[in-house]
Amino acid sequence: MSHTQSVPTLLAALCLGLMPSLSGAQSAAPVPAFPPDAQPVAPEVLKERLTGKSFFYRTASGGEVRLQFKSDFVYVNAGPTNDSGRWRAEGSQMCIEWNRIPNSGCSEARMLGNTVYLTRVATAEVIQLEER
Repeated sequence: MSHTQSVPTLLAALCLGLMPSLSGAQSAAPVPAFPPDAQPVAPEVLKERLTGKSFFYRTASGGEVRLQFKSDFVYVNAGPTNDSGRWRAEGSQMCIEWNRIPNSGCSEARMLGNTVYLTRVATAEVIQLEER
């Protein structure tokens, strides 16, 4: 990434897995693949599990990203950078359209018990959302 890129562009890269996180806080480590028993999740189940709650995940590089879900909005905080956007559950995917981040998209979602796992778009890294 060049030094001339904007903060929203850097955040987009972070959220889509193109670069390490901006924060080094301790939290849930990513896993190499979905757990074998994790199942694709129905949109209404995913919406119910995420809405009104805050989650965090840790990237493979050790950074922490926090997500806060409202009924159709999501807020992201990655160190000193933040954004918001509309989110929806579509099939077994979570889709986000960011306000400032130029890249939006959908991530495959699976659940094992109450734990939600997502793939990061650019890296195919599986992350585990942990409720805060």
